[in-house]
Amino acid sequence: MRTTTLGLIVSGLLLAASATAQINAPSELPAVRYAANTVTTASFAVGLTLDSGLTYTGTAQVSDKISIIGKVRPEAAHVGQLGDLFVVDFVNGTWTMRNRDGIYVPWSFQIPDLVPYKEQVRLTTDNQVDVYTGSLGISGSHRIYIGYKPQGGLLYYTPAPKLLTFTQVSATDQAYSAFVSSISPNIVQSRCVLCHVKGGAAEAAGAYHIFQIPLATSLETNFKIFQNLVSLRGVNYILTKVSGGNSHGGGVQLTANSVDYKEFQNFLTMVAQDQPAMANTSSTGMSDPYESNPYGYAY
Repeated sequence: MRTTTLGLIVSGLLLAASATAQINAPSELPAVRYAANTVTTASFAVGLTLDSGLTYTGTAQVSDKISIIGKVRPEAAHVGQLGDLFVVDFVNGTWTMRNRDGIYVPWSFQIPDLVPYKEQVRLTTDNQVDVYTGSLGISGSHRIYIGYKPQGGLLYYTPAPKLLTFTQVSATDQAYSAFVSSISPNIVQSRCVLCHVKGGAAEAAGAYHIFQIPLATSLETNFKIFQNLVSLRGVNYILTKVSGGNSHGGGVQLTANSVDYKEFQNFLTMVAQDQPAMANTSSTGMSDPYESNPYGYAY
């Protein structure tokens, strides 16, 4: 690869691009020819999709299964030639490049050190670039650049990146999602509400908390019951209750090796991550509303 002054490519690479969501097509990005000021007909596009290309967007959550797709459309004179494809990601202040093994590795920002992620491929009129597929797992801003270099020629690249933003989902948000999708329908509705509703056996026995119904319109209220339980007594105490221990008046509701038990355990663990430390009621003088009756812990 030819080398030239680093300043030329720096000035191009640091231009910002819009993160406007695109529908049914990746975002078109401007293109220039490396080490030359002549106009090029080469074009590039980058898009983030969560639905296999039906729609494109500029944001996603770190836990989402995503695909970042690039398109390289070389100049007509380069179609049919052998060439290299390049992908660069400037993420959270660090330059990285996708290497021949498909792994993102640090890039020194020196042109001689830039390696292609695919080399000696036959350039077509429309070359797809697999920028990334899977779940990123790390939040932050990614600025994606792509380019190509025909054999023996110059490097064509995107001077303005596609900006993609990935946000971290809080443990509470994950817990609430689990509550809506599985805990409420599979556990609360099939077990808890048999007793823990207005007029139910748990209320008659003196249970402090009662689930609100209809459940479909009371999800947030019922979810907060579990937040309060976790904050006051912790995950292990609640798990012991649902498996029949700690003098649970409702007996065994979930066995420790069951799928529902494991899902409930994961749910409570997520709830606990964003909760304050358990209240020490004996030292603070606070009353524990769940202390006086066997129905005080969700089941």
